[in-house]
Amino acid sequence: MKEVNSHSYNKYSIVYDDETGVEYIVAQVGAAGCITPRLDKSGNPVNYYDSHLNNNEN
Repeated sequence: MKEVNSHSYNKYSIVYDDETGVEYIVAQVGAAGCITPRLDKSGNPVNYYDSHLNNNEN
């Protein structure tokens, strides 16, 4: 997975899977943490390649 964005003061990161392009939100609070896929308004996983790379072509 590759990190897209992180903020140490909020202790979360947005990462994406190299193979699928699916983006995930990773949260960490102390020793605990969680990971969940980012979803669009229709409930489909957000794809890094679709949402970021195509925007640079415009």
